[in-house]
This record gives sequence, C-alpha cells and structure tokens, in this order.
Amino acid sequence: NCTTARILQGIATQHGWCRLAWDISVAFLHAEARDYERMPLRYPIGMRERNQDGHELHACLLGNLYGNPTAGRRFAELRNNWMMEEFSRDGWTISTTTADPCLFIIKSPDTKSAKGSTTYLLIHTDDADAVSESLDDVTMIAERFEQIHLMQYRRGEYILNRLRAQTAVNKVVSLTYRGVTYEKLL
Repeated sequence: NCTTARILQGIATQHGWCRLAWDISVAFLHAEARDYERMPLRYPIGMRERNQDGHELHACLLGNLYGNPTAGRRFAELRNNWMMEEFSRDGWTISTTTADPCLFIIKSPDTKSAKGSTTYLLIHTDDADAVSESLDDVTMIAERFEQIHLMQYRRGEYILNRLRAQTAVNKVVSLTYRGVTYEKLL
C-alpha cells in the first residue's frame, strides 16, 4: 500500500528513526504447493518418453514457481506464520494492523540497560520496508529474514528437488542457475 509506505517514511523522517529495506530472494520457491495445486510438467524435447500404453510420461511440480496462480498466497501464509512465531518469543511481540494487513508492528523486549523499541515492518510479497527506533533491532530483524528466507534456497539444486517424476526413472534434468549447472536424477 503506497499510503502506508508514505506514512512510514514520514514517521522515520519526523522522529529520526532508522529505515531498512530488503528483498526476499526467490520468494515463491519457499512455500510448498498443496496436493491439489501441484502441476504436471512436460519434459523438454529430447527427454520425452512414453509408457507401455503409449502415454507420455510427465514430471510433477511439488512446489511453487513464479507464474503459478497460488504461489503468492502460499508464500504469504508461510512468511506470516514464520514471522508470528519468530517474533513472539524471548520477550519480542508482533502484531498486525487492521487497516493494512501488510503492516506488522514488532516490539523488542525491555532489558536492564534499555527500553524496548518499536519497528514497523511493511511487507508486500517479497519486498520489506522497515522503520524503527533502533538500528540494532531493525538490523537484527533483517538478519533473521536472511537466515531463514534468503540463504536457505539460493542454489539451483533446490529448484530441481521440487520436481518428482511420477513414473519416469533414470532421467537427468539439468538446470543452469546463476551460472552454475545442476543436475538431478529423477
């Protein structure tokens, strides 16, 4: 929501708060597709085979990819559930707002040496924009996202692991991802 983003920028400017923005890399690949959302995929030309009855064999996409109609919804569910769990322990609290479901309010715990601070996190699909009273808190929040979401699935082999051959075996599927070629035996 552009209005919410502008309000957050105004709060940061008026109060001298810290601002940090980040992107969740390959966001939609993180969430699993439900059984009824899985899609058959046709093998590339040159790899296609047929069974004894003459029917073409296909692979099954177990996860989500960009362009899959439910990918955004499944990722948002996964992300929101993770955030609610991650920032609801060790004295941290998190809540959503009724005015904008993409806006989260995260409060750090009070310590003996410092009062807890407030961070407003606006997150739309894979784009996060946070303003906070504390640079340490907003940096730590971003690092938690990086530990869980950004670094876990960067390799192309993860994408290949999302494919399952329904009846075909001994097929090698190759994928070049960020300059590295990965192969998976199905």
